[in-house]
Amino acid sequence: MPGPVAELGPLHRVDGSAAYSHAGYNVLGAVTGPVEAQRRDEIPDEAAVDVHVRPATGVGSIKERHLEAIVQSTLRHVILVHQFPRSLVQVSLQVLSVPDTSLMAVPLSSRLTTLALLPALLQTAMHALLSAALPLSTTFTSTLVCVTRGADGGGAIRASPDPECLADAASAHAVCYSAGGELLMDMSEGDFDVDEWDAAMGVGRRICCGEKGGRGGDAVMRDEESESLQDKLRKLVAER
Repeated sequence: MPGPVAELGPLHRVDGSAAYSHAGYNVLGAVTGPVEAQRRDEIPDEAAVDVHVRPATGVGSIKERHLEAIVQSTLRHVILVHQFPRSLVQVSLQVLSVPDTSLMAVPLSSRLTTLALLPALLQTAMHALLSAALPLSTTFTSTLVCVTRGADGGGAIRASPDPECLADAASAHAVCYSAGGELLMDMSEGDFDVDEWDAAMGVGRRICCGEKGGRGGDAVMRDEESESLQDKLRKLVAER
């Protein structure tokens, strides 16, 4: 599977934009702001962060509202909102395409499809914020890992699983880490114990930050993940 591909500034009529593609998920993001907020949206001592997620087909549903809430909460951890009181930062994320799962013997559940899309949305939002040159307390990166179990009951952690692997996994974990290695967000689904969760978090941290993974389980890493997502993010910004 090819590694992630990101582009800064593909759009020209917004303050910042980014395109991000990985594992069959393609997302286009745009950032506008800080702009003056309407009176009903004003927060006296900080900027409001408004996130919109648009699906690849059809209209938005509860799934998109759920994703918006998660992305908004994560962005508020890194945007220096107190520097822009009574203003608004708008983040729009358009899903262009997702992996085709129509031919799978066992379709992915709605919860798993939501979980699998989340890292691409967070990655796109982070790149778009950097394109807009908004002041941030830190950067972050996000990835998806899953826990698979063999016949002997042993667990293996798989990075960036494809839909087939995700459907067969015992559990899946979408994680987001700051540049300093702090866990900002963890959304987990499935059957797992504390040791498997710890191992999944360790592998996720290694992919995001380039640090050694956690305890337990055998990590199955791909070649494109030998370089951390933070390293790739720094290189992309430096080359711009």
